[in-house]
Amino acid sequence: MDLSEILLGANREKFPQVDGKWERVKLWREGLECIIAFTGHAYLAVDRDIDDERFNDLGVDGFGGASHPKVQLEIAGDGGWIDSLDTLLTANGTGPSLENKLIERPDLHDHHRVSFAREIRSEIRVLGRPNLEDSSVVVLSKGIAGLSELSLELDERIERGRGVGTQLVKDRERKNQKRRRREKNQ
Repeated sequence: MDLSEILLGANREKFPQVDGKWERVKLWREGLECIIAFTGHAYLAVDRDIDDERFNDLGVDGFGGASHPKVQLEIAGDGGWIDSLDTLLTANGTGPSLENKLIERPDLHDHHRVSFAREIRSEIRVLGRPNLEDSSVVVLSKGIAGLSELSLELDERIERGRGVGTQLVKDRERKNQKRRRREKNQ
């Protein structure tokens, strides 16, 4: 089963059965593994070095067992890395185009948000506003399951706390939708 299909299905409100089960799905990138838990069903994108029986012994299920710290530690193994337990959101953009609002910003390539993205994502694009005094950064990339992913951080001196981030996400997703339609029609 392909994790990208599952996540795109969820974006269309097609959710897995609430049956308490878990399923193994294929990795999308060598060396990155994850647990995606929906209400009542979980997916593990993991290597084959841990067999299903071991996961069952650890209590993996679709009712929270897949996210248990002992499961995460088992998957990480010695010297592995565990990120935060986080929420994964999917959405289609609704805002106007950002064609004239964001530009490629090579001066932001050392930003900590960009450095983190390079560790776990591919096809990184670093964007920002034309004003070089503004260090707000938008990172477009291929992330979980090889899907397009967006992360951003606003320049705290200028924009935090004013709803600008929400608008920036909406605007950027609209631009991505137009690009995907163009690519699909070619």
